[in-house]
Amino acid sequence: MIRIIIDAYNLIFQCGLQPKNLNSPLALHRTRQRLIHELALRIDENQRREVKLVFDAKNPRGPSTPDLDGKGFKIAFSRDYEDADTMVIELLQKHSQPRQLTIVSNDHRIQTAATRRNATAIDADVWFDRLGESTNRPALPRNLEKPNLALSDDETQQLIDEFSDLEDAEQSDDPKTSDAGDNETDSLYNPFPKGYGEDLLDL
Repeated sequence: MIRIIIDAYNLIFQCGLQPKNLNSPLALHRTRQRLIHELALRIDENQRREVKLVFDAKNPRGPSTPDLDGKGFKIAFSRDYEDADTMVIELLQKHSQPRQLTIVSNDHRIQTAATRRNATAIDADVWFDRLGESTNRPALPRNLEKPNLALSDDETQQLIDEFSDLEDAEQSDDPKTSDAGDNETDSLYNPFPKGYGEDLLDL
């Protein structure tokens, strides 16, 4: 029994997987295949037969487009429908146990139809993110956050101590340091300017 129906292109766009060239059958095929691959990483093989992906496509294959590897998922194209939304709604209306059905789409018309049938409706991006959390899979890089590079107080002090030890070792090992003045020593043998690392204490 189908327990999850996915508005597939809606999920593709919500996850940022859409190709640059929407008119290329091969690019669209690769996008569909990538979506299936990402879902297969997050859904066990024995559960995939309960998931149906509905793609909005009148002619899903071009002359050089290979067959789609469904990886155990149920795949459908809206060839005989106005669009994928219409097909999803019809599948929802014909489902024998809608209370056990989840509809994945951001489309309000689909969500309204799901509510009327007492099915569960959830936004595509929210569903996909929760799926990743439940399987410990990393989220797709839709929004890359700048990493936190701030050092702790202990790490800052350790860094300063290491630089100080390096400076002392260079001055004691190199005979030139005994004859050169302080300014020459700083400019030739110390790769770090005076006071380097002290500003890190303010982090």
